[in-house]
Amino acid sequence: MVLLASVQFGESAKVYFNTAPGTLTGAILIDTITNADGSVTIPAIYQTGFIDITAGAANILLESATVSTPDSGSAVALLGIALAGIEGVRRAFRARKA
Repeated sequence: MVLLASVQFGESAKVYFNTAPGTLTGAILIDTITNADGSVTIPAIYQTGFIDITAGAANILLESATVSTPDSGSAVALLGIALAGIEGVRRAFRARKA
């Protein structure tokens, strides 16, 4: 979700999706925000690329951006492998003492 606040009278912000960074060539317009506070929900099909926000009329000022990225599970798998390896080393040391 993209949340834009304080879009003033006469201003608008356009939210685009694109597969290439830094260009609007080939970008797909997702939505336009023209009121004081607005939000755009990014459809699932557009969550694997780049989101561009531009001024549609007058100007806009980006103050901050917060982005969440889901973990693909590889970190959890690596943690499991590391814990299994530590347990194997622990058992090897224990077997030497016995």
